[in-house]
Amino acid sequence: MKTISRIPAFGLFVICSLVLLSGCDKLKKPASDSTPPTLKWKVYFFDTSTEKEVTSSGQTVKVKTGSEVRVTLIAEDSDGGVKKITFGGGNTWGCISGSLGQSKSGLLSTDVQNLSPDADGYVLPSIFLMRNFTMNFPCDGGYTLTSGKYELAGSAENYFGGVVNSMLYLQTE
Repeated sequence: MKTISRIPAFGLFVICSLVLLSGCDKLKKPASDSTPPTLKWKVYFFDTSTEKEVTSSGQTVKVKTGSEVRVTLIAEDSDGGVKKITFGGGNTWGCISGSLGQSKSGLLSTDVQNLSPDADGYVLPSIFLMRNFTMNFPCDGGYTLTSGKYELAGSAENYFGGVVNSMLYLQTE
């Protein structure tokens, strides 16, 4: 059974640890589920050891330029189980030198976690993916950063085709 795709070793360790600590909360895969999973984002600020939870898509979280944050995307479906979660996106930033400006952009790789019922037909009601982001954006020599933004895209799917998508924006202060 292939269940892991593009998860760093540390992420796998965290997932396994949480499953063990949670008492292996699983649910029997139901015959149907008419509602999609839910998604929420958690942003951990390393410089202040604080966390912000975002439950609505399209929200912007301000982060100091140069600071590092950990973003966790959590998918939950307590009555249908989570079959798949994805986490990707891109970034845009601007630089200036005198009266000259530059706009730059990039794409992030997309992490995908596919799950399957176990041999007894049980599924996980929640799963997560996480990434660290540093709010540094490279400018050409002589240019200074004016602003930078990560546009993070997440999605989750249950075993009955219910899909939810969510966006989170990390913006430099």
